[in-house]
Amino acid sequence: MQPLDIINQLAQRSETFAFADFATIHGGPSPAAANALRGLVRKGIVDRVSRGAYVIRPIGRLGTGAATEDIALVVGARFADTPHRIAYSTALDIHGLLTRPLNDIQLATVGLVEMIKLGGRPFHSIVESAATIHIGAIDAGYNARISDIERSMIDAARRIDLAGGVSVLGDALSRLGPGNYDPARVVDYASKLRAPGPLRRLGSIARATGHNALADAAATARRHRHRIGVDPRVSTEDGWVDPEFKVIWAQEQLDELGLERAPG
Repeated sequence: MQPLDIINQLAQRSETFAFADFATIHGGPSPAAANALRGLVRKGIVDRVSRGAYVIRPIGRLGTGAATEDIALVVGARFADTPHRIAYSTALDIHGLLTRPLNDIQLATVGLVEMIKLGGRPFHSIVESAATIHIGAIDAGYNARISDIERSMIDAARRIDLAGGVSVLGDALSRLGPGNYDPARVVDYASKLRAPGPLRRLGSIARATGHNALADAAATARRHRHRIGVDPRVSTEDGWVDPEFKVIWAQEQLDELGLERAPG
């Protein structure tokens, strides 16, 4: 059978396939099937996502990498049978909450994945437990899962480094706008994830950016007396303490959000 006929047959099942699927239909020795598949990759008809995993390029998009067009497509091709969640900056990007385009693919997985690229883009695997991997995960298409908006916010506050900094989370809240998410769900996720610190950070940032419903919801959660930094990576010596959430802001972080005075 001709390679394009095989692709047409595979496309009737799914946009993604494994080398074993192609080789089975090809019917020839594995080296012959591999050569035929490599030819389709060179022509841009299919993309190799990772070892043994491929996606079929939509007509009209040939020549453009699948990861550029749809991250969920390449994630589904590689991780459909593995517990995962598109998360952190990648989730914020897909939800349209980042000002600048993102190149990395950040994925929460139950076990560490030894891979540096996925679909030609830099890939980072963040290990989570099986008990939390699916909290706040929704369907992203192509058998891929992604953090919903509320989980994305908690994730970003939990790992400011992966989010890109306080200003990125502040910008995300500004682009999202109040009323386009459920503050109670954010608090519920923080409780299930045992993440009171990230919720306090998020509450402080929310208050600073005018998301008072979210800040009010965060303020009703369990409180802690010890102080934490709004970004653990930044020195908080001589910083301003948000009295409501006991979160310390360095002056540079206030400057990042364009705040002339401290939030609250």
